[in-house]
Amino acid sequence: MPNPTDNTFFPPNIPGERMVNSLTDYKRKKFAAMPCTRELMITAVGYHPHAEGHYCKRPRGSRGFVFLYCIEGSGWVKYDGQDIIVTRNQGVFLRPSRAHEYGASKTHPWSYYYIHYEGVLAVDYTRMLLGELECGTYWIKETDEYLKRFSMILGNLEKGWTYPNMVMASANLHKLWAWIYLKKQHDATGVERVSTEARVQAVAEMVEENPQNNVSVLEMARAANLSNSRFRELFKALIGMPPKQFCLHVQIEKAKQLLASSELCIHEIAERVGTPDSHYFSRIFSRKVGVSPSEYRERCLSPEEGKGS
Repeated sequence: MPNPTDNTFFPPNIPGERMVNSLTDYKRKKFAAMPCTRELMITAVGYHPHAEGHYCKRPRGSRGFVFLYCIEGSGWVKYDGQDIIVTRNQGVFLRPSRAHEYGASKTHPWSYYYIHYEGVLAVDYTRMLLGELECGTYWIKETDEYLKRFSMILGNLEKGWTYPNMVMASANLHKLWAWIYLKKQHDATGVERVSTEARVQAVAEMVEENPQNNVSVLEMARAANLSNSRFRELFKALIGMPPKQFCLHVQIEKAKQLLASSELCIHEIAERVGTPDSHYFSRIFSRKVGVSPSEYRERCLSPEEGKGS
């Protein structure tokens, strides 16, 4: 289990979970001085399926980098002043020594892998993947290679924290990061061949299809292969509103659709549109639509009001 000084809490006995006890301080120091493992060293790894009730809080952060990769369901992460929803095919990098916390969605608990890693190449790899940043999110479209590497790393270390096992696990982590970087460069090359307008439009369509993802403007600009300021300028010109306003518009429209066509409770709808705080969601919805979510649903169900309000 994680070091208790990290203030980390996991629910016990999750069916199907796989996890390896954290690397001890003695072995951490030993492997940090040895070839291969000193460059990239895994200190904890695991898999939590359908982790209902899962919660983790580290007021002082972690000793190394943390990578979380959601393969289904959803969860949430708070770090560097950000509150984000983590959904299927999304990875999150958390930098060392920075307070963070994360947990499972109450209605659709996530299944996710985690890797804690450090070493002399840890910062360089993370910056290379995130574009000079040391923390942030990464969107993943193809998962087979990721799952293969995660499984191999887990398999290596489930046999014990020996140096040969560590070398193999480290090699697989090198391959995982290298594969992500290669895929990123390949995608960027493809993006460059597409017109600027088409790239911005594609990002807008991505937001419309995934309103729950709460993608930041920086991530949207990165996906369009544009600077932040240039992306904002083009987005407003093409779409008719600033990126954040558009994201909120999409979330509200999705919420209206769910209120009118489903029996989901307000809290569940709030999560579905990327706003897990139902009270905040209700305030924003009321401000934008003019009535509360409950009142909107009642109007949609009322024959007198019709369903198009």
